[in-house]
Amino acid sequence: MRFISVFSASVLFLLAACAPLDEDEGSDLPSSGDAQGAAIEGDDGDTAASAQRLDGSELAPKGPVGEWISPSCGTRKYARTIRFDARGTFLGQDLVSPCPPDVVCIWSGIVSTRGTYTVEEDTIFLSMLNHGAGPAAPFPTELGIDAETSAPVETDHEGNACVYEPYVETGPRPRPRG
Repeated sequence: MRFISVFSASVLFLLAACAPLDEDEGSDLPSSGDAQGAAIEGDDGDTAASAQRLDGSELAPKGPVGEWISPSCGTRKYARTIRFDARGTFLGQDLVSPCPPDVVCIWSGIVSTRGTYTVEEDTIFLSMLNHGAGPAAPFPTELGIDAETSAPVETDHEGNACVYEPYVETGPRPRPRG
């Protein structure tokens, strides 16, 4: 019987903690710079460009949010994908030597990098939380934004612009490590 009482109290506590806030209760939220809120949805279901975090700082603009691919860039002769989310985090994957389908490989051939990003005008600033290990080219710390497509733009060591394209998955994706 005591177990049921403790269980019931725990369930009630969790329900109260997860309940949506009333508009007048929002002022009790901490104003931490790391607080993240859900993006504001527009009528068409897309994330609005003016979405904000709970602390009032802006989320990333609509442009870079999504998944992008660059087949190669300068001395980097393999594909690189970058997935930007609306909360300001990203996952990059260098497809250095992916394991072919139906083959067992010792190393997956994919180097993953995670981090956060901010956008200022026409530049995406990347801050790495972890750098993937392997023979991949260094991950850029800045990407431009293509004015016509809003796609990320990587600049190689010679100053040539490599515009990313929207990534469309064509097969199963390996689970990134890290």
